[in-house]
Amino acid sequence: MNLQVSAQAQERLLSKLSSMGIARPAATALLERHMLVRYPKGAELFSMGSPADVVFAVLTGLVKVYSSRPGVDPVLVELAGPGDLVGYADFAGADGGRSQQFGAMAATKCCVALFTRHQISEVLKGLEPEALLGIAEAINSMWSSVAYRT
Repeated sequence: MNLQVSAQAQERLLSKLSSMGIARPAATALLERHMLVRYPKGAELFSMGSPADVVFAVLTGLVKVYSSRPGVDPVLVELAGPGDLVGYADFAGADGGRSQQFGAMAATKCCVALFTRHQISEVLKGLEPEALLGIAEAINSMWSSVAYRT
């Protein structure tokens, strides 16, 4: 695991992944593949419509996830903190590419772990069908709670 982030922050993320149904060895394997990025307060992590080829796991700080439409003020849909995932909600564009459904900005100085969708897929391929069903249900619940607020 990356030693640049506190053990407590990594443990929060491991607990979150475990609660989603990802076995601890698989969660640990995924965490070993992350790229660590630090953002200052007010920095944009990603914008609505940008490529959705990575998922962000908040390790420290707070991240505002918002929905925006032309001519309307952005609407806060989630305030993500340590252990939370952002950037998992996407849509398929006309060209078949995946794009971010929402935007995200650092509400405070924060540190996030980035995982490519390919890395996530590789870990998920090794899981049992029951675990995959639990993960699908957890992601559906996360997505539903955000969609409910928009």
